[in-house]
Amino acid sequence: MTVKRWSKEDENFLMNSYSKLDNNKLADHFGVSKIAIQRKLARLKLLRQYQKKWTDGEEKFLHENFLKMSDRELAKVFNVTEISIKRKLARLGCRRNLRHKRQKNELKIKIIAHKDDSSKNPKKDIPAFTLNKKSVRSVSGSPEGSFKPVKPSKAIKTVNRRIPDAPKDAPVSAAPEKSRGSLSREESQSQSLNGNQYSCFKSYEIGELIYHKTWNDSGKVVKIIRTSGGHKAIVVEFSRAGQKTLLSEVREPEAI
Repeated sequence: MTVKRWSKEDENFLMNSYSKLDNNKLADHFGVSKIAIQRKLARLKLLRQYQKKWTDGEEKFLHENFLKMSDRELAKVFNVTEISIKRKLARLGCRRNLRHKRQKNELKIKIIAHKDDSSKNPKKDIPAFTLNKKSVRSVSGSPEGSFKPVKPSKAIKTVNRRIPDAPKDAPVSAAPEKSRGSLSREESQSQSLNGNQYSCFKSYEIGELIYHKTWNDSGKVVKIIRTSGGHKAIVVEFSRAGQKTLLSEVREPEAI
């Protein structure tokens, strides 16, 4: 890396041209970098913009008018930039947002005091932040944000009442229970038309017709598979519900 040796003519050219040409053009002229131009100008104390020296009268004017006038208006008065006005006001301690900061500090103190009070008495603060249970938002027929009062549901009280025993001599009339295997006429007709009613305890074969009571649909067994858990299952193609996988040959729970 070669260091440029500045001659007297080069320094004179810099002194005469630094205010007219920027550092990039000067660097192209001398064949050096922009940083080299900046360092040489600093050694020669050639500054394009000097920092303003504030007098006592100007500082007093700032103290008296910084709340009345904006930074832009003050910059026009002193012929400086807005940034220099802000920096000078910061050095003088003239801040426009002291009132807001004071309010924020007071609010923080109130919040901290409120937290301390709520930590001592947690039950005291619960009603202020919980929604009233007697009012819920109405879904339809009311504008957004409105609440519709609803009566709280009454708790159902159960009373253990002893049922009196029937006399020993009285005849017991029991209604005839329907056996598990017996079917009504309508169920037998639907099974004959749509196939056997599905039950997870039964075993099925491919091509067998099945009627599913929940979906009210009939279908045909197209495949017999094993699930990931090792259970046997059948794949049924229903007419309306589509293809479904149902368990089969599940062991019935033993009677207790």
